[in-house]
Amino acid sequence: MPNRTLPWFDSLTDSVSALGEAAREYRHAYRAACLARESVDVDRRQLHKGRIDLAPHAKAVATERFPFTRAPQEYAVFKLGRIYLDTEHATQELYEEAALMYAAGAAWAIRRVEAGEQPPYVVFHRDSDGTFATRSYMSVLYGGLPSFERYRDAGRLQAAYSRLAERLAAADVAEDLAGEEFLADHEASTMREAQDVARDTGDVAYALGELLEGAVHFSLIGAKQEHERARVAAARAGAAEQQAER
Repeated sequence: MPNRTLPWFDSLTDSVSALGEAAREYRHAYRAACLARESVDVDRRQLHKGRIDLAPHAKAVATERFPFTRAPQEYAVFKLGRIYLDTEHATQELYEEAALMYAAGAAWAIRRVEAGEQPPYVVFHRDSDGTFATRSYMSVLYGGLPSFERYRDAGRLQAAYSRLAERLAAADVAEDLAGEEFLADHEASTMREAQDVARDTGDVAYALGELLEGAVHFSLIGAKQEHERARVAAARAGAAEQQAER
């Protein structure tokens, strides 16, 4: 069976949807990492008190020949805690970036359609090393949302965007303060407060992305109707031509 070429608007919505799927993958991984880290929280665990003795190496100097014991379960829990915490931080960053790209990609698609263009895919720029250029999608979000006249969820979209803008502003404040060599007490307090506000940026960006994906479909209604009219007209013209040849 021959491959059917998708109309540009179908491949564009697939492109936006794929960004959402990527964000969901990272969200699942991040939440799994959070649960794993919580599973070894020493404040929630009753650890076995049994210990082992680690004898020094035969060639150790005299000062190193002292009894050294370790509680195996406690050691395992703390070691896993460090691993899970690192994984939690790594997956949180990946989830946040993917969620922001999801929202930005959907907003980009809507803007291009409103401008009369027919992009088959969401376009992001890349850095010289081939990775995504953060400024490529963050500039889309910092630029505000497209207009949403006659769209039923316009109010929800604007509220979701305002929540994300608040998180992004807080993240900028926290990053700027974290780069300082010395912080006064009030500055350190401001940094912690900003970090708390920005902590759920991934979830907020993802929620906006879902709303914007719905808006992408709304923005394409006219293009789909025009495409269908052209298809019907072409089919009728073809049928008339065949009829004339008989």
